[in-house]
Amino acid sequence: MGEVYEAYDMEVQGIGRGRGAIILMTDKGIRQVSALNGTDERLLQEKQFKDSIYEKGFCYIDRVVPNSDEELVTCDRYGNPFVCREYFQGGNAVRPISGIWGRQSSIWHSFIKPAGNSMRMREAVNMIKCRAISTEN
Repeated sequence: MGEVYEAYDMEVQGIGRGRGAIILMTDKGIRQVSALNGTDERLLQEKQFKDSIYEKGFCYIDRVVPNSDEELVTCDRYGNPFVCREYFQGGNAVRPISGIWGRQSSIWHSFIKPAGNSMRMREAVNMIKCRAISTEN
């Protein structure tokens, strides 16, 4: 896997494992390296879609990071394809904070389950933001 890490313009400061991927603590932030699931074309479409969302101000998404050669997929010495994504740590509890959700509070309550069923904070925030985008267009 060392050849995969070396293909990116970042200095690895720590390595961990999590949910089928390797988590890297780097000088550029946290990165997630995982096996490619899907095709190169789908990965390119994912990158374009997530970059457009990111440009609209939704920064808590796992965007694909191109390697030093500006390629989205990096192969190890055995030819196995890997993808590197920006990664961030999310909270485990979902709690609306007054003042932040504003007009989206009805959207918030439309998909949050009653107490006892938890949803990750980043997933909830992204759902709200994605629904807000689709209702504005």
